[in-house]
Amino acid sequence: MKKTSVIIIAVLTAFSMLCACGEVDSTDGVPASTGSKELTTTTSTTIKDTEEITETSETDEDLTDSEGSAIAIESDESTANKPGLLKRLLGGKTGANGKEYREYNAYDEDRIIDGFNYHYEEGLTHTFIAYKNGDETWLFDPSEAYFSEIDPDGLCEVEAGKAYTLTYDVQHKTGGIAGVHESYLLNVDSCEPVEISSLFNEGIGYVGIWNGRQTRGVTFGYAASGQKGSRFICVNTGDGYTLYKEDGSVLHFDEDRTVAVPYDTVEETRKEFKLPVGFCVLCNKGVTDEQIIGAITSGRLSENKDIFLIGSCSESGKCAYAAECAGVDANTVPFFESETEPKDGFRKVISMADFERGISSEEAGLPEDVFYIAETEWHSGKEYYGRFRDGEELYPYSRGILILGGDFTDSDMLYMDDNARFCITNRDASGTHEGEHHMNYAVISVRQEYLDLIPQG
Repeated sequence: MKKTSVIIIAVLTAFSMLCACGEVDSTDGVPASTGSKELTTTTSTTIKDTEEITETSETDEDLTDSEGSAIAIESDESTANKPGLLKRLLGGKTGANGKEYREYNAYDEDRIIDGFNYHYEEGLTHTFIAYKNGDETWLFDPSEAYFSEIDPDGLCEVEAGKAYTLTYDVQHKTGGIAGVHESYLLNVDSCEPVEISSLFNEGIGYVGIWNGRQTRGVTFGYAASGQKGSRFICVNTGDGYTLYKEDGSVLHFDEDRTVAVPYDTVEETRKEFKLPVGFCVLCNKGVTDEQIIGAITSGRLSENKDIFLIGSCSESGKCAYAAECAGVDANTVPFFESETEPKDGFRKVISMADFERGISSEEAGLPEDVFYIAETEWHSGKEYYGRFRDGEELYPYSRGILILGGDFTDSDMLYMDDNARFCITNRDASGTHEGEHHMNYAVISVRQEYLDLIPQG
């Protein structure tokens, strides 16, 4: 049999076996379910995914098939950086950094590889900002919470604190027991420096910050807030943190800090839940924890230019989220629509003492329908059946009502402003959506001790 025929038969045989066995492994070119690194035919011809095709009796040379067409067999040196023969036969594609373009579902039994889902996108154009990730500089997408960080992987040169518009191919990987959500670059066609304002033009999401302005801090080197009217981006630049605000201002802070603000409430009797309120801030050197706590509890935190609030944080056994300490459900806001439109930024606190002495709507300065909702909310909490057993109180009732007015929708969420006061902001930074309903008041029950600790009016 001619050598050409042997090679063709061997390739077709290998192709057939691989199709029957499943997906080709990214390194060995064999089904992932086997440990074999080679497939051989009875002619002793070996085919590997490294482009190597050899026969024991002859050396590599240009061959022709039965029609006289040339079949070029290239040397190892000329193919060292190219996809393997089987990869090309099977349609495989490799990025500029040698990583494979993958597209398959972990739940497709015929193509299962490693239990993860893979999806790639090509020719995307998007703006990122660079930040320090340990000793490396990575890219961060402040508009995307799901896939937010990407390693440039040598495909483009970037500097921490600078924004870049990339045209690129990207691979996404999801799934696994730990719920992996990863993205990595496959190819970069262009990487152009741009103004930071480009990021705000593309949209800022909630990255590292969520309902109630809760955060784990800036452990990963970045944070972004999509709060309507007060959006910001924060990145670690290696010498501290740079904060970019949507009004164009740029602030720099030396470090991030977590403080625990002492707090106690009569409503919480379990010792393990009697925790201080945790806050994460950016600050400059020389600022003490006591100064940070004092700024937060004064209600004038934003006036201190050496401190900036990232959000409320929680650490097991040490501190808890602000909403949790306040006894507020951060995931649900009790909205109300009144015929009386409030003034912009309307805020009102009716205390426990005010309700107990019988405050009126006129005295509270509220429309009657809004006051009725507030009063009903306070009384229903006081009479809540879970507070009683056999007619006896299990714990004291200590609540006031916070009323916020504005132009809301029923999908908006609880947040905190830069003074650590509860507020309402848009849940989705991309704007409103069909089916949302207009609301103009939020009526929130808050533990009185929290209202006394951090001014909310």
